[in-house]
Amino acid sequence: MPFTLAYPAAVLPLRRILWFPALAVGVMAPDLAYYVPIPLDTHSLVGIATVDILIGLAATHVLWEACTHGFVVRNWSSTRIPTVGPHGCTTCPGTSRLPAGC
Repeated sequence: MPFTLAYPAAVLPLRRILWFPALAVGVMAPDLAYYVPIPLDTHSLVGIATVDILIGLAATHVLWEACTHGFVVRNWSSTRIPTVGPHGCTTCPGTSRLPAGC
């Protein structure tokens, strides 16, 4: 059996046509039953049409929220705050270091 995290390589040629994160989650969704002990038949036609779609939608939503509204976005601005003000002053808000001459 191939490694589950290698499945997105199979859909790489489609990344220009369709949304790649959804494709990647979609090809990995049927293997969730191998990693999480849930009694679902994810490798059947019925499973593909029902359970796999729900798993894919939920995983895509979690991934999208994490990258657009979640931890990643909330902490992104803290990495871009300057340590010295725009004119080299240390009294500007957001500055934490003093210049060498002080």
